[in-house]
Amino acid sequence: MSVSKIFSSPVIKFDNVKNINGYVSRPVEKIVEPQQDMLLIRRKFNQERLNKYRSDIPFQGIFEVRSHAWLQSCLPKGTTSPWKIHLYATTPQEQTKILNAVGPYLDDMGVMWKTAADSNVLQELNMTQQRGKAFTIYPRSNRDFERIARDVDYIIRANNLQTSKSSIQGDNQLGSTGRIFYRYECNSRRFKDCLFKANGEAYHKYHENNRGGNRYLASDMTVQDDPWFNYNPAGPYRIYPDCVDGKLVKELLSDNTEQSLFKLEQNTYYPLKNVSRIFLDKDCSISLAHPEVQKRILSLRDNSALYIGRSDDCQIRISPKHERVSRHHVKIYRMANEFYIQDTSKNGTCIQKNNWCLK
Repeated sequence: MSVSKIFSSPVIKFDNVKNINGYVSRPVEKIVEPQQDMLLIRRKFNQERLNKYRSDIPFQGIFEVRSHAWLQSCLPKGTTSPWKIHLYATTPQEQTKILNAVGPYLDDMGVMWKTAADSNVLQELNMTQQRGKAFTIYPRSNRDFERIARDVDYIIRANNLQTSKSSIQGDNQLGSTGRIFYRYECNSRRFKDCLFKANGEAYHKYHENNRGGNRYLASDMTVQDDPWFNYNPAGPYRIYPDCVDGKLVKELLSDNTEQSLFKLEQNTYYPLKNVSRIFLDKDCSISLAHPEVQKRILSLRDNSALYIGRSDDCQIRISPKHERVSRHHVKIYRMANEFYIQDTSKNGTCIQKNNWCLK
């Protein structure tokens, strides 16, 4: 995607784009907007939203893909995370109850998932290393993974579907319901924060089948590489929050293409990591590798923000000669030691992804 398409302006060359045109550094002030206890609000919202998924209501969904062994909800599309979720069941009765309760939720979320085709397949799985893998869920991103884990954990508890003494070979248990397990699918730790095109060539190239033993991570990974090690899905929303400062959080990019441009949506936060450059206009951009910019961003305290724009009260000020740059063009927010970016401009903002990360 070209800059001209994003900003509806004539084609320009990247070589002509300058870094931090005439910016003036200003002190970083703590900006805390009035907030209620978002954790309690989200918990109440989730309870009201998820209570409709019940194990005593027969599943009415449609499986788009059918094979001898599996019934799959939909064709691969969009993106997929290198992390995969399994739901444990070893009897047809367990499978049916989980299907009734969790299946409609996954369909409503638009998530790709599959389950054993019938009781005979389930019995065959129980006689192999696949024992207990009655359901497989394919999150679209790490953020999607956490949201699904939280919601499914609640649905299982609300329907009294917990179990004990369960295990899936090659998986790690998530939470205490005894139903949710997960594993890392790729052959190296360097893909742990990547998104792959679902069923795309790159995903299959780096996919690691039949890892063996009880290893749920790649051989070059430790538990420090696992964001969900000892994570309680019934606990705080602090790994990949779905809401920051009262605004929805979305994934920054839908593929793994380096150097790609991405236009930010209004009233939405995006993770700042892996962003190398912010384009405020066709002839004005900011490199996040610039030492002064890094200093300003990293000096933010938790639950505080800074602004980039032409206004005198912006912490990173852009020269007034750039008339298409808004007075408060971009907001960068810090929460739980993570940084997020929001477009607050009139004419739009886009970012460029690169190998460089904010550290």
